[in-house]
Amino acid sequence: MLPRPVPAFTVKSFAGEEVPFAKLAARGPVLVDFWATWCAPCVAAMPQLQKLHQRHAAAGFSVVGISIDEDGARARKLAEKKKLAYPVFHDATGTPAWSVLHVRAVPAMFLVDGKGRIVRQWLGKVDMKEVESAVAEVVGADRTATGR
Repeated sequence: MLPRPVPAFTVKSFAGEEVPFAKLAARGPVLVDFWATWCAPCVAAMPQLQKLHQRHAAAGFSVVGISIDEDGARARKLAEKKKLAYPVFHDATGTPAWSVLHVRAVPAMFLVDGKGRIVRQWLGKVDMKEVESAVAEVVGADRTATGR
């Protein structure tokens, strides 16, 4: 059922700091991307997510990558290799974000508007053109509502 509030969850930075999602979404709309190093479609989407992040960052939008890998070091190395400018975290807290959001497979993406509501979601196969269109719509609506 959409839209719906984002349940509270916490992720870990690769340095081990626990970060609540509310802090990540404080600036504006967010596209949460659950991925894994072994997921070829996840890795293939990273350059497009990077461009999407850069295109809308000035409007307060951000992509937030959350690796579900058990090995955080492996995920960190891939994020560094891909030179991702958007924030990337490891889903390694006591209550994983993938569990809170009922993610059963990757890739999985959730588009959160500036009001903290999940307004779109993609589970399994992701059409990046559809994601880009939905992000542009949400960022435009958020800009209008906040005057940014």
